[in-house]
Amino acid sequence: MRSLLALALLITLTACSTTPDAALGDAASAVSSPATSTIPAEQYHDALDAARRVLLDFGYTLDRDDHRFGVLTTRPLAAATLAEVWRPDNRTADLAAEATLVDLRRTVRVTLLPLTRSNPPTHFALGVEALIARRQAPLRYLNGSARSVFATLNALPDEWQARGIEPEYWQPVKRDAALEAHLTQRILDRLDAQ
Repeated sequence: MRSLLALALLITLTACSTTPDAALGDAASAVSSPATSTIPAEQYHDALDAARRVLLDFGYTLDRDDHRFGVLTTRPLAAATLAEVWRPDNRTADLAAEATLVDLRRTVRVTLLPLTRSNPPTHFALGVEALIARRQAPLRYLNGSARSVFATLNALPDEWQARGIEPEYWQPVKRDAALEAHLTQRILDRLDAQ
C-alpha cells in the first residue's frame, strides 16, 4: 500500500513540477528562436530534401511540405518513454522519464528563410523548432457521492460542456532544445553527404 501511495505522490509531483516556460505565453512565442544554421542558396532544394528525410527517419509524419516557402511541419508524435530506448526523439533522460509519467507529444517545424533581401537571396537560415505539448484533461470534482464515482471521474461537467470546454486538450509546455540541435546537425550531416 505504501509503495502505491509513493508512486501516486511521485506522479503527482512530476506532473505539477513541469510548468510551461515563461517564454511560452502563446504558440507564436514558443517558436520564436529556433536552432539555426546558414545554408547557401544553391543548396536550398537539397536542404529541404535532407530535412524531409531526417524527419521521416525520426518517425515523424509530414503535415506540411511547402517547398515554395521553405517550411516543413510534422504531425504530433507521442514522446518516447523510458521503455522505448530505441527511439531517437528523447535526447535527455529527464524528458523520457516525464513522458513515461504524463502524455507528451512533439511537433517539429523546419524553415528555410532568406537571410538577405537580394533577389534571389544568396543565403538561407535553416531553423528547426521542436515543441513539446502535454495532454491536459480537466477532471470532474468529487462531490461526496459514492454512486458511480469511477464512471464520472473522467466525465466532463455539464456546465463545462455548455461553455465549450473540451474534455482534453494539448498545451505547449516547452521547447526541446536538445532535439532541435540534434535534428539540425543531422540535417547538415545529410546535406554534406549529398
